[in-house]
Amino acid sequence: MVPLEIVVNGWSGIAIITSEYSLLDSEIMSGGANVRCLTMTDIKWTQDAAHSDRLKVGALANYGYLGQRVADYVANLSIDDVLELHSYYATRIKGKMKTIDGFSDRIASKLAPILMAAQYFNEMLNRKLLDIDLIEKQLIDINEACSITRDPATETYYKLLEYIVVNRNHFICSTKNPDEHIPVSEVYGKIVNRDGKKYVLLVNSIFDKFCNIHNITEKLTFKKKWLKEGKIVTNEPNRYDEKINHKDFKARCMKIVFDEFPVGTFGICDEEELKAFKEEQLESQKSKTVRTPVYNEKCDDEAAIDELFKEDDKGQN
Repeated sequence: MVPLEIVVNGWSGIAIITSEYSLLDSEIMSGGANVRCLTMTDIKWTQDAAHSDRLKVGALANYGYLGQRVADYVANLSIDDVLELHSYYATRIKGKMKTIDGFSDRIASKLAPILMAAQYFNEMLNRKLLDIDLIEKQLIDINEACSITRDPATETYYKLLEYIVVNRNHFICSTKNPDEHIPVSEVYGKIVNRDGKKYVLLVNSIFDKFCNIHNITEKLTFKKKWLKEGKIVTNEPNRYDEKINHKDFKARCMKIVFDEFPVGTFGICDEEELKAFKEEQLESQKSKTVRTPVYNEKCDDEAAIDELFKEDDKGQN
């Protein structure tokens, strides 16, 4: 048998670990990490504590026995048969994915060996102990749940919008009390309403602060993608920001489109949830009068957020 590492020009290592927290918690902005790591959560592996204890006792009493048999079985397989089975499962998995993106082929290729191992295990024992269809369904469900986080630029954009909402009292906007103002040292930017759309002018240094908080290093790459997708706009060529002259402050700001509550903001993950969210806000506005908050007023009612972003911008540049 020809060693697999010679055929594929390299060897890929695999680590199987258990942990209280996902490895991806600190890598949320890395698309590569999301592709390489498979995190299985919310899966009930045992029936109860007694069942778990029985499995541990059985594993300790028979440690290494099945591993040797599996190794011997795999060692005698034809490399062509292995590659053919891998291609079969990779194609099958991709065909059942609901979300197809630039990572789908890599994900399917990564998940295929798990189904291959299950099939080889069943063949070795000549028994159907592992349910390949059920394993496949669980893997695809896990992949679907992670698909939104595999685009780091989009994930960062959603988090940036949430960051703006949480810190909305640091943004200059029209209020019913124009005498109140934000100290210049606490200004994050300005909220404007132009051409029927809402924009957030975010000071560059505040964006840098946001990136440091979330360990984001690909700022320029993200800005290029956002500009191409219309998530940010600028009137200056070869730049991703604009120079803002305000009576209280002057700064270069990134002009972020904030015309809608997009999918991904406030934990909204799909169009149905977004529709339900908008309907909930509409009912909230019908049931009570919402007053526009002043600069430093805390606003916990999400229905008032839209009011906060309504600025006629008359007389301001």
